[in-house]
Amino acid sequence: MPAIPLALSKTKQDQHFQREVILDQAAWRCPLLLIVMLGASGRVYGLGELSLWFDECFCWKMSTYPLSEQWERAAGDNHPPLFYFFLKLWTLLMGHSPAAVRLFSVFAGIVTILGAFLLVREIETDVFQCSKNDARSIKPALFAAVLIALSPFQIEWAQTVRMYALGAALSVWSTWALLRALTAPVPRIRDWILYALLAAGLIYTHYFGFFILAAHGIYGGFRILRVLKDRRKTSSEKKKLILLAFLAVCLVGFLWFPWNNEFLLQRQRGLEQKWGRPQGLDYFTRSVSEMFGLMWNPASAEMARARIVTILFLFLTLAAFILGRKSERLLGLIVITSFGFALLLGSGSKSLIASWYFLFAHVFFLCAISVLLFRIPSRWFSRIILSVVLIGAGWQFTQQLYWRASRINDPSFQAAVNYVEALRKNGEIIFVNGPRDYVAVSPYLPDCKSMYVLSDEWDFVFGTGTAVVERQKHLTPASVSELNESRAWIIFATNKSMNPAGVAMPKDWIDVTEERFNDWRYGQIVVRQYEHIRTADNAIEQQSQL
Repeated sequence: MPAIPLALSKTKQDQHFQREVILDQAAWRCPLLLIVMLGASGRVYGLGELSLWFDECFCWKMSTYPLSEQWERAAGDNHPPLFYFFLKLWTLLMGHSPAAVRLFSVFAGIVTILGAFLLVREIETDVFQCSKNDARSIKPALFAAVLIALSPFQIEWAQTVRMYALGAALSVWSTWALLRALTAPVPRIRDWILYALLAAGLIYTHYFGFFILAAHGIYGGFRILRVLKDRRKTSSEKKKLILLAFLAVCLVGFLWFPWNNEFLLQRQRGLEQKWGRPQGLDYFTRSVSEMFGLMWNPASAEMARARIVTILFLFLTLAAFILGRKSERLLGLIVITSFGFALLLGSGSKSLIASWYFLFAHVFFLCAISVLLFRIPSRWFSRIILSVVLIGAGWQFTQQLYWRASRINDPSFQAAVNYVEALRKNGEIIFVNGPRDYVAVSPYLPDCKSMYVLSDEWDFVFGTGTAVVERQKHLTPASVSELNESRAWIIFATNKSMNPAGVAMPKDWIDVTEERFNDWRYGQIVVRQYEHIRTADNAIEQQSQL
C-alpha cells in the first residue's frame, strides 16, 4: 500500500519539473519570436518597390536557366553555383517578381538571426557547463540576435538578391554544428555529417567561406588536442572523435572536388583581368565603417570618423579573442582569419577588400560583442553599456528604413524600360553599351530578342554579366549602319562602373528624343530614341539586294 502514494508523489514531481522546463523555454522563446518578427519587418520593408540593380539582375537572369545549365554559366562568372540553384528552386515556387526573388534573401537573413542565437547559447552553455535554458547562456544569445536583427548592414544584404545573406546563414549554422560535434559527451556521426554538409554548402555559396573553415580547422584542431590530453576520456572515445573529424574533412573535400577545376579557372581569369578594387589603408577603413552603417555615401570629410570606427573594431575583435573563455574565442578567431586572409591573399595580386564580403565575419563580430558586454563585472555599468548599445542599434535601424524609403522614389531601370515599351513599336531594336546594362534591363523587358550590345569589340571584363549574355547579342557600329531599321532605342547608365558612358551609334543614326530617370546607384538611366537617315548610296544598295 505505501508504494502507491510514493509513485504518485514521483509523478507529481515529474509533472512539476516538466512545467518548470516549459516555463523556462517560454521565458526565452517569446522574446526570440519578437526579435525575429522585428528583424523580418525591417527586411521586408519596401522589398518589391525598389528596382533591381545589376548584381540582383544577374542573379535573376541565372534563375531563369535550367539547373543543368546553371553549373556551366556559373563557371563563367566569379562565384560558385549553390545560391543560383537555391534561387531557381525558390522562383519555381514564388515567381520571378522583385519581391519574390528578394524574399529568399530575407528568409536567409531570418535564419541567420536564429542561428546566431543558437550559436551564442551553445558557446555559453559550453563555457559555464550549464543548462541551455540558463540565463547565463540565454541573455547574451538574445542580445546577439537583437544586434543582428537591427543591423543596417545585415538588413541591406538580406534585402538583396545576392549570395551573401545565404552565406552568413551557413557560416553561423556550420559553426554551431561544429561546436555541437566537438562538445557532445559522446562523438556522434550525425553531428559531423551535418557539419560537413553545412561547411560544403558554405564554400559552394561564396569563396570567403574558406576563411570561416580555416578558423574552424584551427579551433577544432586545438579542441581535439585538449580532448586527447583529457584522461577522463577513454581511448575508444578519442579514436572515434579523430575518425569522425577526419571523415567530415574528407566529405567536404569530396563534395568540393567537382567544382575545383571551375574555381581554379575563375581565379586565373580574375587575376588576368585589368579591373580590380582599390588597395590601401583608406579603402580598408572605409569598408570596415560601411559594415556599421556609417558611410553610405563616403566622403573624405568622414574618413576621421571611419578611422575611429576601424580602430575600435580592431580593438574589440582582439579583446574578444584574448579575453574569450574556451569556445568564446572562436568568435574572435573567425573575424581575425576572415580579414587576415583577405588582406594577405589580396596584397600581392587583386584586392579582396569589400565590405559585403565580410557580411559573414560581421555576424560573428556582433556575437562576440554580445558575449563581451555580459562579461562586465559591474551590474549597473553593464546595464548602462547594454542600454547604450541597444539604443544605438535601434537608431541605426530607423536610419536604414529612412534611407531605403528615400531610394524607393528613384524610378531607375524599371521606369526607363516602361517608358520605352509604351512608345516602342513591335520589333524595334534596343541597344545597350555592355553586358551590365543588358542584364539590368532584362528583368523588365518582356522579350529580350530585340536587345543587343553595341560596341566596337567584345572586350568586356570577366564577371560583369558576360556569363549570361551570348556573343550573338553583340553588334558593331558598322553592322548597325547596314540594318534595315527606321527607328531604334538605346538605354544606358551614366555611372562609369556600368561601362563607358553612352552608346556609340553610327553617324547615319540621329538622336531625336532623350529622357532621364534617376537611380540611387547608377546616377541616371538615359533613354534615347534614334532615327535611321538613309543616304542615297544605302538606298541604291538596298534596292539592288531586293
